[in-house]
Amino acid sequence: MTEYDIDLLVAYIESQAQSAAREVESLSLTQARALLELLPDSSRKRLVRYILPSYIARYCFESTSELSIDILNDLDLQGQVAVLRLYNTEKQNQILKALPDNNYGFARILLSYAEDNIGAWMDTNILLLPLNISVGDALTRVTEFEGTLDADKLLIVDDDNRLRGSVSLTDLLSMQQDTPLQKCNLQSLPSLYARSSLEHAADHDAWKKSDSLVLLNRKNEVIGVLQHHQLRRAQAKKKLPELRSESSPLGDLAGAYGASLLALFDLLVDRKEPGV
Repeated sequence: MTEYDIDLLVAYIESQAQSAAREVESLSLTQARALLELLPDSSRKRLVRYILPSYIARYCFESTSELSIDILNDLDLQGQVAVLRLYNTEKQNQILKALPDNNYGFARILLSYAEDNIGAWMDTNILLLPLNISVGDALTRVTEFEGTLDADKLLIVDDDNRLRGSVSLTDLLSMQQDTPLQKCNLQSLPSLYARSSLEHAADHDAWKKSDSLVLLNRKNEVIGVLQHHQLRRAQAKKKLPELRSESSPLGDLAGAYGASLLALFDLLVDRKEPGV
């Protein structure tokens, strides 16, 4: 196989990742492994994120290779949890140990929620600023935070971890650093219980003005944030079996690269099993 062949395959994945994923799912695990080993890390990561969790679960269950761990780590936290849900507790624990340390606790939290609860789809790696610190201390925590945050809505909580409101990074930067956060003009934020259903969350009026909702546990403590794109992803996942039955895996593969790239895909991955 030439470098040119691989470049064409990478181009196909970059332009038609969802279609390429459907094609991979039609392969045996041995064939899929041969293909994934060929790809650059960036292309493999893009492809893997579109492959069904059930296929990834089978792939990782039957292989203990370093590549299997890499594939799990290619997924975001919600993707990893979707795969973990397909295993029994023993296998879940085995897989969790192979994930990055900071994902272990977050994955445990998401697994504690049913898949049709919004808590199963929330972002738990969030920055919470205590009400009793100064603006300067808050800015330091913002700078040191390694996750994703919304600069327009920095979450403020009290000593009991209950939501008191939000403040923008712009407002913090305009204030004296020794100003207590509790003297800031805090904006109210909508919230939902993490045990709420996807259907209930989808109908929330807050989506008209915001692309995220703060999630609470039964004690009204802040435990995460639900992004609207994750809600849409959860809803789409519920419809996936129905959508996949409407056409064959190859039905939508005639994209910008056309049939020639489909032929290349077949050439790069021999459809015959070894020894057949």
